[in-house]
This record gives sequence, C-alpha cells and structure tokens, in this order.
Amino acid sequence: FFLLQSARTHCEASPRLLSVPWMTDSTRGAEQVSKYRQYEYRANSNLVLTTGDHRPRVDEPSGEPESLKDYLTGTKFGDKVVHAKPDTGGAGTKRKKDDAAAAAKRSRREEAKQSVLGLGDDMDSYRPRSRETRQAYEDLLHLLSSQLGDQPHDILRGAADEVLAVLKDDGLTDPDRKREIEKLVNSLPQETFGRLVGAGKRITDYVAEDATGNEKLDDELGVAVVFDEDDDENPEDEHRTKGNDDMVGVVEEEDDDADGLVETRQERELAGGIADEGEAAKAEEDELPVDTIDAYWLQRECGKYFSDPLVAQKVSEDVLLALTEAEERDCENKLVILLDYDKFELIRRLLKHRWRIAVCTRLAQAQSEAAKQALLREFGESPQAAEVLSDLAAARDKTDEIFTETKQLEARVRKETADLARMRKAEAEASVLTADMLAAVPEAGKARVGRNTLDLEAITFAAGGHLMANRKCHLPPGSFRVAKKGYEEVHVPALKAKPFTDGEALVRIDDMPAWARPAFGGMSSLNRVQSRVYDCALFSAENMLLCAPTGAGKTNVAMLTLLHEIGLHRQPDGSFDLDAFKIVYVAPMKALVQEMVLNFGKRLEPFGITVNELTGDQQLTKEQIAQTQLIVTTPEKWDIITRKAGDRTYTQLVRLVIIDEIHLLGEERGPILEVIVSRMRYMAERMSQPVRIVGLSTAMANASDLADWLGIPHDSIFNFKPSVRPVPLEVHIAGFPGQHYCPRMAAMNKPTYRAITVHSPDQPTLVFVSSRRQTRLTALDLIAYCSADEKEGQFLNMPMGELEPMLAAVKDPALRHTLAFGIGIHHAGLDEADRVLVEKLFLGQSILVLVCTSTLAWGVNFPAHLVVVKGTEYYDGKAKRYVDFPVTDVLQMMGRAGRPQFDTKAVAVILVHEPKKTFYKKFLYEPFPVESCLHEQLHDHINAEVVAGTIRSKQDAVDFLSWTYFYRRLLQNPAYYHCADATPEGTNGHLSLLVEATTADLACAGCVEVGEDGVSLAPSTLGRVASYYYLSYTTVALFHAELHDVDEGPTALSDLLRVLCDASEYDELPVRHNEEVVNEQLADKLPWPVERSRFDSPHVKANLLLQAHFARAPLPMSDYVTDLKSVLDQALRILQAMVDIAADAGWLHTALGAMSLTQMVSQGRFLDAPPLSDLPGMSAAAEEALAARGLTHLAQLVRLDAQALKRALGGTLGARQLSELSGLLATLPATELEAAPPPLAVEAGADCAISV
Repeated sequence: FFLLQSARTHCEASPRLLSVPWMTDSTRGAEQVSKYRQYEYRANSNLVLTTGDHRPRVDEPSGEPESLKDYLTGTKFGDKVVHAKPDTGGAGTKRKKDDAAAAAKRSRREEAKQSVLGLGDDMDSYRPRSRETRQAYEDLLHLLSSQLGDQPHDILRGAADEVLAVLKDDGLTDPDRKREIEKLVNSLPQETFGRLVGAGKRITDYVAEDATGNEKLDDELGVAVVFDEDDDENPEDEHRTKGNDDMVGVVEEEDDDADGLVETRQERELAGGIADEGEAAKAEEDELPVDTIDAYWLQRECGKYFSDPLVAQKVSEDVLLALTEAEERDCENKLVILLDYDKFELIRRLLKHRWRIAVCTRLAQAQSEAAKQALLREFGESPQAAEVLSDLAAARDKTDEIFTETKQLEARVRKETADLARMRKAEAEASVLTADMLAAVPEAGKARVGRNTLDLEAITFAAGGHLMANRKCHLPPGSFRVAKKGYEEVHVPALKAKPFTDGEALVRIDDMPAWARPAFGGMSSLNRVQSRVYDCALFSAENMLLCAPTGAGKTNVAMLTLLHEIGLHRQPDGSFDLDAFKIVYVAPMKALVQEMVLNFGKRLEPFGITVNELTGDQQLTKEQIAQTQLIVTTPEKWDIITRKAGDRTYTQLVRLVIIDEIHLLGEERGPILEVIVSRMRYMAERMSQPVRIVGLSTAMANASDLADWLGIPHDSIFNFKPSVRPVPLEVHIAGFPGQHYCPRMAAMNKPTYRAITVHSPDQPTLVFVSSRRQTRLTALDLIAYCSADEKEGQFLNMPMGELEPMLAAVKDPALRHTLAFGIGIHHAGLDEADRVLVEKLFLGQSILVLVCTSTLAWGVNFPAHLVVVKGTEYYDGKAKRYVDFPVTDVLQMMGRAGRPQFDTKAVAVILVHEPKKTFYKKFLYEPFPVESCLHEQLHDHINAEVVAGTIRSKQDAVDFLSWTYFYRRLLQNPAYYHCADATPEGTNGHLSLLVEATTADLACAGCVEVGEDGVSLAPSTLGRVASYYYLSYTTVALFHAELHDVDEGPTALSDLLRVLCDASEYDELPVRHNEEVVNEQLADKLPWPVERSRFDSPHVKANLLLQAHFARAPLPMSDYVTDLKSVLDQALRILQAMVDIAADAGWLHTALGAMSLTQMVSQGRFLDAPPLSDLPGMSAAAEEALAARGLTHLAQLVRLDAQALKRALGGTLGARQLSELSGLLATLPATELEAAPPPLAVEAGADCAISV
C-alpha cells in the first residue's frame, strides 16, 4: 500500500503523465472504480447530513499479501538513489508550481470542509464553465425572471434547466420549442422567444445530464481523472513520499494541511526566500485593510456582480445585515441565499473579513456624531468588533503621520517654488538673457520663444465622454466631499467677490444722462459688472467684448450700447432721427429672440424705437423693415439677409451689431456666427462705414484671440470670473455610477427630490433634463416621493379650487396630472396654450417645481432659487448614442439659479455620470477655450460668397478667410486644425490647400465654375439656388442627379417625396431611442412604401411624417407633432429649390410634380383626396354625411345657410368646428350667372358646346 500510494501521489504532482496499470486493465479497473465510488460524497450527500465519525478508508490494507510486481516493472530498489546534494535551483522552480497547486487544492478542501458552498458543485443543475456562457446563462435567467415574475432563485434555475433541455433538443423545430417552453412559462412573445434561442445558442458547454450529473460532459471534454479523493477522510497524520525525476523523497511527517505533499528543510527555506508572485498577488488581494472600507465599499463589490445599481444597493444593504449575525453559520447561510452559489469568491471574502466590513461600513454610514458614538458603544461589547476598532485607530494614527509628513513636504516645495520665482524675477530684471545666449538657442526653439501656446493635451478627453487626461482642478477654498448613499457629492461654496477697490462704486441711475434714464425704470443702480463697463458701453464707440457668467446682467450692458447708438442721433430738440440708423441684435434661439423683443420693446418705447423679430417664423415686409430701428434675429436669418446685401439697402444702415452668446463659435452653429461677423466687418471696410460690434459671452480662456478678431482694443475687453455674479452661487456636483443611461437617470430622482426639500422647499426650483420623456418620468417620480413623505401638496402654492378650472383646459394628460401636485413640465412638444399656462403659474410661484428640457435655459428667463441639472447627456439620433451637453449649455442652466430681487444666495446641483465628475469640477470654474469650426462647414459659405460676388477667385477666398476667427486660431494653435507647419509660409500653404479642396468639391457638385486659368471662380445655377434658398451644396447636387433619373419615366409623387426627404437639411431630424419601432408601425398605416431597413434614419422618418400630414393620420406621440412642424418649416423652401432646378434643366414632368407636392404640403392632403377635405375640421365621417345628401363640391356648400349645413353634417362636427366652417364658407364669394343662350340652328338630339 505504501508504494502504491506513493506512485499515485507522484502521478498527481508530476507534470508528466504516468501510466497506472490498474487503469488500463478493464476488469480490475471497473472493480476499482465501483469500489472507489461506493463512498463518494455525491452519492451519499442526500442521506447523511452531519456526522462526527469518519468513514473507514476504502483503500486501507486488508492484511493479505499483495504483489508489487506490476507496479515496479523495469525498476529496482535503489536505482534512483543519489549521493549528492539536490539541485536547489531546480527544486525552487519545481516548488513554485507545486506550492501553487497545493495552495489551490488546500483552499478547495477547506471550503468543502467549512462552508456549505461546497455543495454547489454537487447540484444537478447546469453550471456555466466560462465567462461567455456565464453571461449567456445570466441573460437566460433574466428573461425567465421577466416572464415568471419575482420567484426564488432555485425555481428560476430549475426553469432554466427545463428551457435549456428544450432548446438543446435537436429533434424539435422552433415552433415546437416555443410550444414546449410556453407550457413552462405561459404565453411567450416572439421577440422574447428569439432572445431565449439566442441565449441558448451562446451556451456552448451544455450537455444533457443523466443520473451521474455532468459526468457525460467530463467524458466528452476529456477532463483529467483525479486519483486523490482523500480530502474528506481521516485527517490523522499519514506518511507520504515526495519525489521528482532525480531523487527519492525523504519520508517525513506532515500536518493535516500538507495535502499529500512534504517539504524538505531546504525547500521550506527556498519557499520562504523566493515568494511565488501568483500567491503573493492573491494574498495581497485577500487582505482588506480597514482604511480601504468606506460607506460604499460593499455596494461597489456587489456592483461587480449586479449590473443594475439599484439591485446592487439593495443587495448590499441585506448583506450588511447578514454580516452582523452572531453565529457564523447563520451568516454563511444568509449570504448563500442572498448572493447564490455562483458568487463563491465574494462570499468567501465577506466571510473572511465580515467583522471588518460590518464595523467599518456601519461607522462610515453613520449620519451624525451621536449615531457614531452609539455604534462605538455597541461594538465595544463584541470582542471581534473591538479588535476592528483597534485596527481602525492604528490606521488613523498611521494616516495622521503620513499627512503630517506630506504637509511638511508641501511646505518645503512651496518655499523652494517661491525662491525659484524670486531668482527668475531677478534674472529678468538683470536682463540675463543676452543676445549671445539667444543665438545659442536652436532654430526650432526660437519659433517658440515668447509665444503663448495653449496646451490642448491638458484638456483632452475621450470622444463621447469627459475623461480628463489632466485630472487636476483647483476648486475654491472651503470645498469638501460628502459620501451619500449610492454616490459622492462635492460641495463648492458660493464664491465671494473681491472687495471694491479704491474709487470703485456702483453707478446710480440718477447719475446717468437724463434722457437715458427711462430705459432703466425701476432700478436704483447698476450692478458691479455693469458699473465696470458703464463708460465703455455708453460713452465709447469702440468694439467691445464682455465675458461674464449667466445672470451677471449682460442684457443691461447691451441696453447701454443701444443707448449710445440712439444718443448719436439725438436732435437738439430731444427727438431722435430714427431713419438714420438700424441696430441688429443676434440671439442664438427663437425663444430668446422673442424674449428680447418683449424686453427691449417695452424699455425703448419712450424713445420711439420700434423693435421687431425677424426669424423663420416671423417675416417682415419692406415697409415694416423701414419702420424698424432694432431688428432681433437669429444667426441663420441674418446670414440669409447679408448674403443678399446688394438687394437690401437697409443693411447699409446698420451701425451696431450685438452678438449674444458669442462663445457658441466653438459649437455646431458657430460657423454661421463667424461668417456673419466676418461679412459685416468686410462690408464695413469696403464701404468705409464703421459698424460697432459688441460681443456678449461667458468667461473664456482665450478672450484675447476673440477680441483680436473683432478688432477690440485692450481696454474694451472685460473677462469676469464667476465670483462677480450678483447672487453668489453654491454648487453641488454629484457623480453616479452605472453604465446604462436609463437606470442612472432613475437613480438621480431621489437625490433630486432631496435637493429640493433641503435647499428650496418653499422657493421656485428648475429641474433640467435631457428629453421630453424624462420631464414626464422625473415629475412622476417626484410626485411619488411627495406621497411617500405624505406631503402631496408641498409644491402647490395656490388653492386647489382655483387650479381645477385651469386643469380642465390643459390638453397634455401628463401635465394635467403633475400640475395638481405643484409640479410642471415644460418642453417644445407642449401645446402653446399649455406652455403659456405653465410659464404663468411658475412665474407667479403658484407652482414651485418646473421640470424642463435644456432649451428653456436659452429661452424664456425663468430665474429660480435652486437649479438641478439631472444628467449632462442626451441621445443624439444622428450619432445613435448618448453624447454630452456642451459645457456652455451646463453653464447656461446653472446661470438660471438666483433671483437678484429675492435671493442673497442661489444653489445649483449638478448630477453627472461618475467618470465625468472631474471634468465638470474643472471646467465649471476654469474658463474653456473657444476654437473655430468654420473649416468643417466651409463649402456652403464659400459658395455663398462666390454667388454674392465677394469671392471671384481662389485668391479672394484666401483673403476672405483672413477676416475670420478661424484664421486667428490657426495662427495660435495650428496643430488643432491639422496644420503641420506653423511658419507663415506653412499657414498660407494650409489655407491654399483648404481653398483648393473646397472649390474642387463645389465644382464637382456643379455649384461653382472654375475658369480656364484654374484660379477664377464663377457661380452656376445650382450654386445660386443653394445660396438663395439657404441649402447645402450636397442637397442641390443630389437634386440635380436624382431628379434627372425621375424625369426619364412617368413622374411618381412618391419618388419626388423620397428625393425631397433625402435632402441634407433633414440630417438633424431627431430619431430618438427606440423610435425605429414606432416608425415601422407608422409605415404600416401609410400608403407609400419606404425603405424598411432604414427606420432609424432621419430621412425615412421625414418621409413618414409628411405622408401622415397628407393622410391626416394621427401621430403616435406629441414629440412627432413637434418633429412634423420642423419638417414642414423646411419643406416648402426645399420644394421651391426643386422646382427651380427642374425648370432650369427643362424637366417638365418633374417640375409639375414638385409643384403638386408643394400643394400637398400646403394643404395637408394627398392630390387625389376629395375637394371638401381642404375645409377646416372636415373629417371622413363628415364627408360621408355630405356625400349621402349629394353635396360633393364646394360651390354646393357655399349656397347652404348655417342651419342647412348643420342638418347636412348630421352631428359629425362639434359646435366649435361647425362654427368655424360656417364662418369660412360665409367669406367665400358666391356668384350667380344667368344667361339666355341664343337660338341654335341645330338638329334635335345633336351635340353642341356653349362657352361662357
């Protein structure tokens, strides 16, 4: 027995495969296997629960003599004896492998002995054997959980085994599999069944089990046979032999934990001297220092196994309760129930350090000092907890010591830095850097001497996220962190403004010129920012740049510049020459334009100034423009107007241009701002008529570059820090973990509610979200939290009796529901009446919470005491992913916090994705550099200038670019614009190549004609159409190619609609998350087919929206109503361009078809629809009722009076619709013609024609 056991042990330890005779003899092997499995734990675990006695060993010697002949074939005693010292190097290497294997084996044996987790391996259910199959199995369990509801895990796993058995049955077809599975989980949607089949295909290690468990899989995969199964047997000391190929092992005694392996003294010393790296890493991972366990350590560990952060949070709470069980066995059982068998490693670690985790976590989660002291008293009564407390005290002492050393080191560094600064200052004063020393500088270095280079690497972040390369940021003094449940929050106190300098004072309104005071009625003085720029704004004609945070009062500064221009045309009698000047105010959004029109119109009324809006929604006639002194417009509209400046004389009267939010140069619409400013300056230079340009912006890092482009002198640049806000702003930035967007947004709802109740319980609050859907979900969750606190009406600040009549008129059901709780929602998809009502209630503080989309930050001025930015990402339909808001948008939202007339301090709470928290900490308080985007949209602007005659050659194009902000930034930061050579020659070469590439593209599109000399440029018809209708050059090129193909055969309106919707102008039409499913359902209800593989395309969506408009079909949601409006806004302009292109090319059928399509868009019906469908409110039921009475033409309805019309309709229209229809019919002209035909000399029955 001794030698046989030695051979078996050596077989397991050696990396070489040994041949064991009893395994090759089938008869003896079968007997041995049967005898060996007689007492196998798998076969008896259900019969015996616990036992204190050890079973007799199967392979104990029976006392009968046994031959060793077969075991010692070819070997004699003493053959391997060695009379020399062993090779310690080889032994050390060998020992490393053996020690790792032995440690792993001992770990498995101890777990099987001491933990019920050992039973997990003996379960009969399927167990994944790789990471990929584990993920697939978890997906399968998740699908079954959604079908079966909240069931215990063992039931889910049993159902999963049954489903897997069906899915893996090759004898079944998919319909049969579906029927079999439905017997287990009831009705099963086809989509869910497809996902089940997909999960089953990803499980590649499943083999149907028989009575022996997964042994069939072991046989197929060739799992090695383990000979030593003595782990659970008699733990008495045994004598074993260890050896290798060169020496016979020395027989020694070994402890229970030696697991059949012995160590010589040399080997033990070797193992102690040369630590195995794998074991050291595992041991280090197993260690859990007390100073690493914070309030959320347990939640983060659970988050590694549960993808849903809410589930991880709940599980961590239950685990924490289980860890405080008095009995370890009870703790172990609860952990297994909570975490299940597949999380062995986590449970093992929790059990090993359960007192450390429990004590440290509960102390870190204590909400007050009193609660912490109570816990310390409780832990002092437990010896295990007391030991953890002593470890905590030791760790704290060590941390204090390190902190003291760090502070001393920082003090030394500061002292050395100050000394170095003094040395450099002395060198500069002494002019140490002589000409000879400069001559020694290499040429490459000379180019950089004295230049201010922006280190873009320091602010680089990954595309689609704000993962900073330079994570250092300097927050204001007094900032601190607070750990809260599920997230960490950074508190930034309100910045304190610097004290007034000598001679600095606020400008009183009474000190202003008497004629200018009416513009500031109700104010006693200007604020600090306005007072600092007062002289420059009101008494200087220089261009001016003001960079200040939102809420600093930039609108009043704009008013000062308006008054300066008005004052220049003041007559001696006090009147104003209103025909001598015009002023243009450019605002980024239509909503802001409307607000400025109301603001300026009221304040400038005493001066006789007429203020009008000029946007795509509001056109002005020539007479209206002639009577208007202040035009408030958008960048796109002013771009269209200045392109045709030669046809509009009033543009020559412009003396002041105010650009609001000029920092948007660096965003998508920035090139339009850049072009209109460059064009205005270029025109003013050519006509020798000065135009004052005033830029209003948030704080910028490179304001000097912008000022250089605008021609602003140094003393007219004002770049203020955030501390100048009239109402100091306290900021809280909280980062939330979680990879998926929707669960992360849901996790932010409770912190949002908590922020409102803490910072602004009885004052107005704005909650900014990313989408219209999020406005509804957030408002509903806030209502749920109010109900949980039994304070349903805490945000309603008016009697319910007064609100109920207003609710009856609200059309949006979600808004009607939320308003009853004092919470409003606001987005562009609301009906106009609903939106006006919400704004009125919030401004009057009848409701205290308004959940809105980010566009409100740029629109109506709704100041509030608290602003919550709930998430900084939105879904980009074009990119088909969630992208980040620009920093300027976040700053604009924050700027809505603070009401100067009510608040002394405002609060902004920014809830972000955890990885982006550092980015926002940095750039919310450090100015952000603004770069140009003109090079990305250069084609359309060059084409417009060619059509206008500004550019007549490629050299003119290069000269025009020199007027742009792009040119200034190219000189300062050439690497950003992919210019390798920073010299003047290299920059000129880069511009020349850019112009060459742009003009080549325009020539290929047919928009520009290049002369025979290769330099001169002339516009073509396509180029003129693109510029006149403000279309992309790619759109007109598409029309020219596609319409030609359409005209070759009979013109189909469906083909023309497809070409129309493929225009580049519809690239930005939003296709929101999961809207492709809605589009597919909508397509099934419409007559004209679309490309079914592109339901996520904005062009297909535009096609469906226009078809729904023609068919007057109901749209699936309110978002589609707003989308249809944006499609219709551009459709007529694009169709007119289509008609011009077809007419110029001589394509008659196409031109007529485009005209018919234009009529369809205008009338909102198909061309072959009944004529009466043009009437307002006319429905299919109404048309049928009229047709039943023989009324099918408009002329017949005009003759009917109101009562006859009502009877004819038979109640198919409501009272309001009937009244509107009757009023319209009454306005139509009704002409009766009576004529007596002359006598006709025709035979009876003959045909004749009479023309009237």
